[in-house]
Amino acid sequence: MFDLTKNIILEKDDRQKYRRLQIALYIISLAGLVYFTLFFLMFPNQNYFFSFDNNSDRNIDLELKGDDFSPIDNGNLDAKKRVFFNVPLDGDFSQMRINFDVDQNLSSQELAQLKIRRSFQAFFYPEGQPIGFKDGWLLRNGDDYYIVSQGQLRRFKDVNLLKKMGYDESAFTSVGPQELTYNQLGDNIADDGSYPESSIFDINGNFYILKEGQLHQFISHNAYLSNYPDRQAVKKNEDILARYPVAADQIGFADGSLIANPDAVFVVDGGLLYAIGSVDVFSIKGFSWKDVIQATSEEMSFYPNVNRSKIFSAMSPHSNGTIFHDAKSDKFFLVRDLHKLPVASENIAKSWSVRQPVAVSEESLKTYDSCSLVRSFWNSHRYSCQIDIENLSAYPGTDYQIGLVPKNDVRLNYIDMVFKKNFSKYNLKRTFDSIINQLTKNYGNQ
Repeated sequence: MFDLTKNIILEKDDRQKYRRLQIALYIISLAGLVYFTLFFLMFPNQNYFFSFDNNSDRNIDLELKGDDFSPIDNGNLDAKKRVFFNVPLDGDFSQMRINFDVDQNLSSQELAQLKIRRSFQAFFYPEGQPIGFKDGWLLRNGDDYYIVSQGQLRRFKDVNLLKKMGYDESAFTSVGPQELTYNQLGDNIADDGSYPESSIFDINGNFYILKEGQLHQFISHNAYLSNYPDRQAVKKNEDILARYPVAADQIGFADGSLIANPDAVFVVDGGLLYAIGSVDVFSIKGFSWKDVIQATSEEMSFYPNVNRSKIFSAMSPHSNGTIFHDAKSDKFFLVRDLHKLPVASENIAKSWSVRQPVAVSEESLKTYDSCSLVRSFWNSHRYSCQIDIENLSAYPGTDYQIGLVPKNDVRLNYIDMVFKKNFSKYNLKRTFDSIINQLTKNYGNQ
């Protein structure tokens, strides 16, 4: 054992005490070394850098935008106009330090007040108008039965009529009168002479929806089930094809569906596939493995970009068709065309998506941490601030939205950020999950 005191003679009792203290010191030092090594390995800082001057290898995929969501590619910011960008982070963080390097010397000591909040990128979208039930849905309120057709509620004259037309009375979802107010009232269905638009048919195991007088076929039973329950389809034989011709274009999986082949899991959005980049991305975006649909090669071939799909990464917003749910307020929202549309009830939400909703918090949209971007003493082109963001960890989400309103017209050269991760059960679990996933990927098939 290494000993700096080998020439010093101690009494026997003192020598034993010394050895015990020496061993204890070694144990404490070793434990400290292990602790700090594991801490920095398991709770690392995350560094981000983006330059507006060149395509640096260090650049993250940062999108600086104005309040109208228009991109700002050149780094030119207008005075008194808000700009923002989103940074995806996996885990809970306690502190952020950010530096802005500007192109000119400004007279102002402070560049702007910076504000940061946490949620999911798509939940930061502006709020649109409330949306009602999806076309094709069958609804019941008391003794009144409806089908949603072209956004309108069309009421059947009576139960006998809907049965005569082949509808299953038990397929109608029971809803409250308030839920019906989000769709306009259309004409009543008084006879069985023709079927209303958005009627759904099961013709010998093939599923169709009526649109503009033509039957549009779902590519498979699975694709149909991603849009509607089995029982909503009216069973017909091929005779109905003489009345309604089959359209050339078909219908795939509902937007927001998660479908998988042996190679990857994909998000469906706007008739295209987006391959989820990793197991970690799947997890942090709030997806559930229970919602993944195993797709056949024929189903996959329906999508034109199946062999060259873009990557759905941590930077990607949730797709169209995603349902967000705030458990505290029990509010739902549907993602559509860069907006989040309020959905008044769980029944309406289920008409748009069979997937498990992604948890969010409306409070997170109104909860900010802030700091002042102040000019550096050593560099007149650099403005910096440091901010504690630990309280934002209380909210679900993977995106930190950073916004500011510059006091002067300014051009940015680059932005760099450091996020420091704190110790938490969530971070510890995410680290172990990542290690297990990596081991499974490397050795699971050996």
